[in-house]
Amino acid sequence: RKVEEGKVNIWGVKSYISIASLPAVNINNIVEILNDFFPIPLNPAKNSLEISFSNPNMIVHCPTMILNAGRIESTKGDFMFYCEGMTKSVCKVMEKMDEERMEIGERLGLNLISTFEWLKQTYHLKGKNLYEVISTSPVYGGHGPDAPGTLSHRYITEDVPYLLVPVVSFGKLSGIQAPIIECIIRLASAINGVDYLKTGRNLETLGLSGMSLEKILTCI
Repeated sequence: RKVEEGKVNIWGVKSYISIASLPAVNINNIVEILNDFFPIPLNPAKNSLEISFSNPNMIVHCPTMILNAGRIESTKGDFMFYCEGMTKSVCKVMEKMDEERMEIGERLGLNLISTFEWLKQTYHLKGKNLYEVISTSPVYGGHGPDAPGTLSHRYITEDVPYLLVPVVSFGKLSGIQAPIIECIIRLASAINGVDYLKTGRNLETLGLSGMSLEKILTCI
């Protein structure tokens, strides 16, 4: 994170980065070119949709923002977003959202892992569940207060429309509902006065309206 001009604080280093190309058939060439620029392995993903569905920010950031709305506004972000904001109850909501994400991803033929497993693999963290992994992590707990000071923050304004909305949209296309994820989207919309389901990356705004799932997967 940026601390001041010309200075950043590195919280942790990932063990690998997943990467995709558009179209997907070009991925091996892309990895070969980029390997020299990264000190950690680049793992080829099946397609760009798999990369989007694998982004943990939608599960980690969005529900924590919504369920800590009062605290964020009253303290202006003066608390530890991860270690204090992600309580056992918040993590239960995160896990339910994760189940919905993975169910839709499975229908799309994507190779997904849970956010719990992703955190353990990526940062070599330990714990029996999502709460234990996050609350004991030096990556998330090795610094002071880090919560956003407003609900008009990228954890909502970017992660809700650009990550959660596509999941719900592809879920509906494949016949799977995601009630918990959609609830978080609607609450975020009410808080910020923006209809994220309409303005976010739904099938229409992506230019995919009217296309079958099979056609979309072929295109990418």
